[in-house]
Amino acid sequence: MTIALLLAALTVIFLTGFGVTRWLLRDVPSLWWPEFIGLAWIVGAGVLSVVLWLSGFVARGAALVALVAVAVLALSLWLGRGARSAPRLAWFPPGTAVWEKAVTLMLLLPIGAFFVQTFRETLHWDGILVWEIKARIAFLHGGALPLSYYSTALVQDWSHPAYPLYLPMQELWVYLWLGEANQHWVK
Repeated sequence: MTIALLLAALTVIFLTGFGVTRWLLRDVPSLWWPEFIGLAWIVGAGVLSVVLWLSGFVARGAALVALVAVAVLALSLWLGRGARSAPRLAWFPPGTAVWEKAVTLMLLLPIGAFFVQTFRETLHWDGILVWEIKARIAFLHGGALPLSYYSTALVQDWSHPAYPLYLPMQELWVYLWLGEANQHWVK
């Protein structure tokens, strides 16, 4: 069940980015699939972070998850449908040599090794103190950082409240879907 919820949370992020990126790149004639997927993930996570932060002012818990999921998917669908001329996606740009394709595919090896290694290691001090603590505090308060987080001197000394909320909001999104603050599944 945990894996299904995790996949649902990640799918919402990607689908959000897919529609928004398609709209943003509506004038680009062609694009390479890996570039599009990477850009869709970054854009989707950014849009989700902003919508999650703003929605945290009006909703908490399951209502927050439902509100954000509906909002970002509706935005993605609306923008994606508005992109009349979406870029043509190709696995490789036209004219790519065979050796370039082979070298590109070899990049999958370190990416796969990195993916496997993330399940063996925990987050180090910076990930725990800067990102994890914000996501965990927001999760424990129903999905939004309380104002006391920004006014408590003890927290301000070591958790960098001025850092952007991009990564903590992604962690919070997964926590809200899982129903628990579990660092292992976020990694």
